[in-house]
Amino acid sequence: EVEGVVRSVSPTGLMQLRDGGDIFSIAVTGASVDTLRNHIDATLRLRGALAYPSERERLLLVPSLEQIEIVDAPPRQPFALPVQRIGELTADRLRNQAAHRLKIKGTVTFVDRGLFYVQDESGGARVEPEGATLPKVGDRVEVAGFPDFAEDRSLLLSHALVNAMGTVATPPPIEVTADDLLSGRFGARLVRLRAIFSRDRATDGDHALELQFDQRIFRASLSAEKMSSIP
Repeated sequence: EVEGVVRSVSPTGLMQLRDGGDIFSIAVTGASVDTLRNHIDATLRLRGALAYPSERERLLLVPSLEQIEIVDAPPRQPFALPVQRIGELTADRLRNQAAHRLKIKGTVTFVDRGLFYVQDESGGARVEPEGATLPKVGDRVEVAGFPDFAEDRSLLLSHALVNAMGTVATPPPIEVTADDLLSGRFGARLVRLRAIFSRDRATDGDHALELQFDQRIFRASLSAEKMSSIP
């Protein structure tokens, strides 16, 4: 038996569910994709056989819809959720909360390859949207997504719904030091620094720039298209 929050449903009908810190894939026999998608952001209790297709994957095989119990129904209007300040959504605050969608609002500062970054006056977050359509830099957006944390401990919203609300000026970048970058305090935020260009390592479609800054080496990633626009 597994109980958790449904985060997504694939085109083949495979649900992703989070139970505390664990992620499960759920296959329900005889259930349509549309029926399963009605359960996104619901808390479900499911009974089935647990399989391990790979070392890291947990798959629950549920024999029928009768083995699914709705503990908490999903909200009807995700964008009706209260707006949260990004800077207040820390790991300590979210650790003891159920992993339902939450909503933020801010300005898009970066877009690339299926993700984007959004910033409000308190902090920044990475967003991985549910659909293929991405906003543009400068768009004012509200985002309802499932909270996680990126490698640098900045906020990440996955399987997110996005509502564009017009275009505004992007926030000014923050002047930072090397210690600021290493502290992680400015993760997912727009920053500015002066550095010495060391070398460029080109990969498939990308340029990894090595920058020397305050006796430390940092790496900046730039697409080939943007690299070509630099004098």
